[in-house]
Amino acid sequence: MEDVTDLLNRIKNQIGGEESLSDEELNRQLNAIYSIYAAAMGPEQLIVQASRFNAVKYIHDENPKSRLIGMERLILESRDYHRQPTDEEIPAILDKLEDKVADILSRQAVERSLEKKIEDRLEERHKEYIEEVRREIIEEETGSAETAESKRPHLLALSAAPSAVRPARRRQDHRSAPCTRRGEEKAVHRLSKRRSLYRV
Repeated sequence: MEDVTDLLNRIKNQIGGEESLSDEELNRQLNAIYSIYAAAMGPEQLIVQASRFNAVKYIHDENPKSRLIGMERLILESRDYHRQPTDEEIPAILDKLEDKVADILSRQAVERSLEKKIEDRLEERHKEYIEEVRREIIEEETGSAETAESKRPHLLALSAAPSAVRPARRRQDHRSAPCTRRGEEKAVHRLSKRRSLYRV
């Protein structure tokens, strides 16, 4: 940015030190301004601007004063420029073009600075969000582990209880089996006696 500004200042000083510019010097000045403008706009935007304001045929003209018309159309963004300037008018026109290019560069510098600040802020917030999510996951995992640890003695007690109960039930079933058979025999005997009474 500083190198470009210095170049523009040198161009202005050279223009101000001469009453009129030769064609060679004018071409040199126009080439310098055009290079800075093209670098600032980029190739795609440069083509769009040149086509929009019909500046292409003027910019590539061999006559430097015709080129100056094309530069006015391109940089000042207007189709109103069509008359070749006089020698006395050229320094003021070059000053206007340089001021416009300087404004473009200054605006781009501000935009880049703002974009950098926005990117830094977004990156900072993204890191904060990731850290917050990481803490939540750790807390959830730690809480789940503590809950599982607290339930483990109870689960062990439940898993051990059936093994102690089942043998007792089997022993109880073996002891009660003879009583059950005797009850069934008595019931069958009573039923057979009733049937014999009905037959008589």
